[in-house]
Amino acid sequence: MINSDDYSTLALQETIRIEHNEVIPFEELIIKNTLPVEKVIADYKIRDSIWKMCCERFATSVKPFENVECLVSQLVNCNCSIGIVTSRRKKDLKQFRNTELGKRFKQVVCFEDCLEHKPSSEPIKYYLNKFLITNTDTLYIGDSYCDMLSAKGANVAFGLALWNPNTQNIEGADFQLNNALDVLKLI
Repeated sequence: MINSDDYSTLALQETIRIEHNEVIPFEELIIKNTLPVEKVIADYKIRDSIWKMCCERFATSVKPFENVECLVSQLVNCNCSIGIVTSRRKKDLKQFRNTELGKRFKQVVCFEDCLEHKPSSEPIKYYLNKFLITNTDTLYIGDSYCDMLSAKGANVAFGLALWNPNTQNIEGADFQLNNALDVLKLI
C-alpha cells in the first residue's frame, strides 16, 4: 500500500554506513526488503537503536503508491474489511499508522504478533483467526514471492501488486494487479 521499499532501503543503507562504515549500493540492498526486518538486522549485526534512528530519519519519505488512497476509500465505503499483515515491527509502522491512510486500517498484524513470519502462513492465519475472517472471503495483496507463499499456505487468494516498480512478475499469483484500482474489479 505504501512505498516503503525506498525508505527502508535508504534506512538500511544509512544504518550499515553508521554501524560498519561501509556503503552498499542501493540496488544491492533493495532485495533485502522482501525479508523480515529482524533477519536483516541480525544478518548485518545492526543495533536496534541505530536502526530505529535511521528509520525515523527516512520515515517522512514514505508515500502511498498511486491510487492506493482512492482504493482504500472505496473499499471502506463498500464496507469491505481491510487490514495489514506485515513483517515490519509495530514501532516501524507507527509513523504510517498515524497518517490519514494508516488510520483506516483497524486490523493489523505485525512481526511481534507471530512466532513464524512470511513466507510462513502463520501471520495470515493469525489475522484470519483474530479478526474472524474466512480465507475464502480474503484477498492478500503483496509484492514478493514470500507474500505469495504466505497467502497460498493460508489458502487465501493472492494479488500481485505490480504497481510497485520493484515488484517482479511472479508465476502462481491468482491476480496480476497493475494498478491499485484493479482490486475493485475483484469485488
